[in-house]
Amino acid sequence: MKKFLHLTIFILSILSLTFAQETYDFRKVTWGMTKADVLKAEKKTPIFEDENDLIFEETLLNRNFSCLYVFQEDKLYSAGYILTDKYEDYSDYVDLYIELKDLLSEKYGKPIISKDPEIFPIGNFNYSTSWFTPRSVIMLSLSRKSGEYTLMIAYIDVNFVKKEIDKSSEEKNKDKTKL
Repeated sequence: MKKFLHLTIFILSILSLTFAQETYDFRKVTWGMTKADVLKAEKKTPIFEDENDLIFEETLLNRNFSCLYVFQEDKLYSAGYILTDKYEDYSDYVDLYIELKDLLSEKYGKPIISKDPEIFPIGNFNYSTSWFTPRSVIMLSLSRKSGEYTLMIAYIDVNFVKKEIDKSSEEKNKDKTKL
């Protein structure tokens, strides 16, 4: 009987620790946190800070990125990474894009939307892959504009996206009444 009681207490302790763990939306933060909360979670000094943004240096897959946090009314609604390393060869960007896509797919499952890079693109382009979770939209993108490449991963609060869509719909409806 004592063994059963000890085993039950042990299992309940493990379960309570499992359920007590915080679910994060990005790194060690959740949507709606204040800038002060994010600074505390990051435990390092940002390289840039203003009213609505925090930027930190970060290394992922042995490459240099800026880690960005974006706030509205001191509430976190978006975050992500932008590659700061520059490459001479387009294929280096594509290789990293594919590596990140594979890692994100392992974590979030099959992408909902995916437009993969072409072998020899001409001019400006934008390739992206998106995943949805109950709390976030995650988008990996590789683009070229005026010869400059941008590779980024963006995480956005689903509730923020919904509010922006609702706001946009309301504005369109107001415009219709003016016609």
